[in-house]
Amino acid sequence: TNSGTGPTAGTVTVTDTLPAGLTATALDGTGWSCTLAPLSCSRSNGLAAAASYPAITLTVNVSASAPASVTNVATVAGGGQTNTANDSASDPTTISVPGTPDLTLTKTHTGSFTQGQTGATYTLTAP
Repeated sequence: TNSGTGPTAGTVTVTDTLPAGLTATALDGTGWSCTLAPLSCSRSNGLAAAASYPAITLTVNVSASAPASVTNVATVAGGGQTNTANDSASDPTTISVPGTPDLTLTKTHTGSFTQGQTGATYTLTAP
């Protein structure tokens, strides 16, 4: 978002440095020119005051050994701005451990069995 009082001028670049445990697989946004290495998007068209560029979508793979929590930080630069105090954004993200399986089994029969009976059956169900 352009929080200033005038339009941007020149190239605007958004960069993202992923924390350990995350790997970028895609990065795109309408009107943005994006690359995975380095992880960045740029555009040169001006942005009016109080307006926003279209969102950028970053797709990642999460490592099986990723930590329980990561904080992803992105920064924006360029466009002729002079106030750099608000040029970054961060998003703390919890990474859950996948659930573990716990199989159960039930075993039932109908009626009573009789001595000498053939073909008596049990029903086994893994619910």
